[in-house]
Amino acid sequence: MAKKAHTDIPVTRPAMEGLKRFLHRRLGVEGLDTPENDTVLRFGIVFALLAVLIRCFFWAYTGRTWEDSLITVLHSENLMGGLGLTHYLGKGEPPLHGFTSPLSVLVPLMGDIFKVGFGLSFIKLVSALAGSLTVLYAMALAIHPKIKLPAPMAVLVMGYLALEHHQTLWGMAGMETQMTTLVLLMSLYFAVAEKTIPLGISLGFCMLARPDFAFWTAIVGLYVMAFHPRKLVAVTATAVAVYLPWIIFTTWYYGSPLPNTIMAKELGYPLWTTWPQFTRTPALVLGRIWSAVTGSYGEGAVFQPLGPSFAGHGTSYRAVFNDYGMICNFMVVMAVAGTVSIFRRRQWAYLPLVLFTLVYTVYYVFFVAIVFSWYLSPFVAAVIFLSARGIQAACGLIRGSGARTAAQAALAVLYLACMVAVLPTTIATEKSIQENVENHVRKQIGLFLNRVMDTEETVGSESLGYVGYYSRRIVYDWPGLCSRKVVGFSRTHPREQRSLVKMLEFCRPDFMVLRHHEFRKVMGQPWFEENYRVISSFEVPYDRNNPLFKSPNVDLGFLVFARNTWHPGATEFNGEQLGINPKHGNALNLEGLRLWKLGKAEEAAACLARAIAANPDILEAHNNLGLILFNGKKFNEAMAEFRKILEIDPNSAAAYNGIGMLLVMQGDGEGAVKNLREALRCDPQCVEALINLASLLLNRGSLPEAKSLLQSVLKIQPENRAAADGIKQIDAAMGR
Repeated sequence: MAKKAHTDIPVTRPAMEGLKRFLHRRLGVEGLDTPENDTVLRFGIVFALLAVLIRCFFWAYTGRTWEDSLITVLHSENLMGGLGLTHYLGKGEPPLHGFTSPLSVLVPLMGDIFKVGFGLSFIKLVSALAGSLTVLYAMALAIHPKIKLPAPMAVLVMGYLALEHHQTLWGMAGMETQMTTLVLLMSLYFAVAEKTIPLGISLGFCMLARPDFAFWTAIVGLYVMAFHPRKLVAVTATAVAVYLPWIIFTTWYYGSPLPNTIMAKELGYPLWTTWPQFTRTPALVLGRIWSAVTGSYGEGAVFQPLGPSFAGHGTSYRAVFNDYGMICNFMVVMAVAGTVSIFRRRQWAYLPLVLFTLVYTVYYVFFVAIVFSWYLSPFVAAVIFLSARGIQAACGLIRGSGARTAAQAALAVLYLACMVAVLPTTIATEKSIQENVENHVRKQIGLFLNRVMDTEETVGSESLGYVGYYSRRIVYDWPGLCSRKVVGFSRTHPREQRSLVKMLEFCRPDFMVLRHHEFRKVMGQPWFEENYRVISSFEVPYDRNNPLFKSPNVDLGFLVFARNTWHPGATEFNGEQLGINPKHGNALNLEGLRLWKLGKAEEAAACLARAIAANPDILEAHNNLGLILFNGKKFNEAMAEFRKILEIDPNSAAAYNGIGMLLVMQGDGEGAVKNLREALRCDPQCVEALINLASLLLNRGSLPEAKSLLQSVLKIQPENRAAADGIKQIDAAMGR
């Protein structure tokens, strides 16, 4: 009787046997013939099911659609509509390669072939299934004899991939991120398992997932060349066979395999290492690097999703509960410890993981201008294995196998509990963002533009996805992801002149869509004031108790502008009222600020009064009106506005600063100093209060403290001329 081959699956219970055979034959999972892996297998199946369920729940409950997903979906819908695989560019324009990841458009294209408009839902459906497969390949990697993570550590890895918020968010918001994570772990597993053809296929799909995975394919190629040189040719040939057709197609169809998005980002986003303040100060460079590799919740923090965090606002990761980054830092330290243990024990199967983490850490920290949050989910999916390996090594110092296992299990449970604990908050916030910001504001902007614009008219906006998808008009976006004209602008202008505002001044689109903070940058500029007028406003109804207004979400309000030559003097268009919505207090506040900058104080005050009538809780409107009244020497009325601010927010630095300056005008120096110190208690970085208090102290002869205050200003604003001149004046007075 012939002996069973080593890879035969031993018979246990019928259901378990069938499951093992399926995973072994269909997914290539090895190690299932070891009974001790049955526990990991059971947890793997549970987490794989949870991954699908939580993603489907997230989809149904939040309806989340990330802006960038609409950019790629529009390409596939345009192809089915006869416009080509391109963003809308106008008549006679050749196709534009306006997406970075081929999978992000090829997968929705399969849905749009079935039914135009189904592509977005199809990529979410595929992502939900990919989430389950991601867990299963993580399980396969964890139990492989060359890796062999202890069961609690395997559970930690699988649970993280199934339950961590951002592992769900991006794929279920229509991005390619979940599929990218899946093909990364597949290729890692097949490299460890020495499966030649599957490895080549998965590497080909890695390149289709993200072009910068070229670094990863090179790492795997070096690993295969070092440890399995005879398989290198077959792996390479298979990967090329998968990826080469795309290169041929894009070269023929677009004229280049290089996406326009890559050129746009390279030209439009400067690396932080080129910023003047960093080139001058080594301490700032070290601080930036430290912030990037620790749980700082700061800009460009590449390991942050290893701890409980939230990036759904699109700016950077924010704390859900303030752990001061300790959980992330612990996992980073464990990843370092795991790497040290790997080299000490010469576990070369981990080498691709180690090199991946090292190479992409350097890449994200030094060579990517803006590390968007969806870049990092596949990255941390790999790093979590090293963290688990580090915990294994740390717990190895504990005597007794039972105690070691208990410690590992306790750490795994605590870590996953932190990830699960934030889900009610993060998922509810995603729903709120989708309903209040995306559906109520950004989608409506696109639909409005579709109604008022002709097909060949242009609109300028940083925000591309919702504007372009729902308007179906030509968009000059920043930095030009889907615009040759914007990329051309960047090529012909020096780095310091490349910005959204400079691009709009150069391109002069027929319409503009500006966020509130972007409007602040153009108001008062002659090219803008002489050529454009506001025709509509869109904003989330202001509520100071709404968490959206206590967060860094930058999409809470927009203004739409048209050229003055567009239906000049019209107050309505096709039945729609033009101008700022009288209910939009924030927009009215900004218009009042614009009028004030133009020297129209009376009109500005009237506009600010309307803003306050629309919503009395808008603190800035009270402050702006108070400042106008102050300048008009209406001191009692100005004081009333500042007092109203303190009724709403007793810790308003702006209000205390305004009261302080009013008291100066009324001759109450002591009261002025007291209020200015209160302003700095509320906000130690309030530049206006620092300068005003320094000026008072200077006049009273308190030169050392005045100088110290002005030095604080220069730390906040190194280019502040008033502070620099004040310090020179003080030095001269002190005989220096």
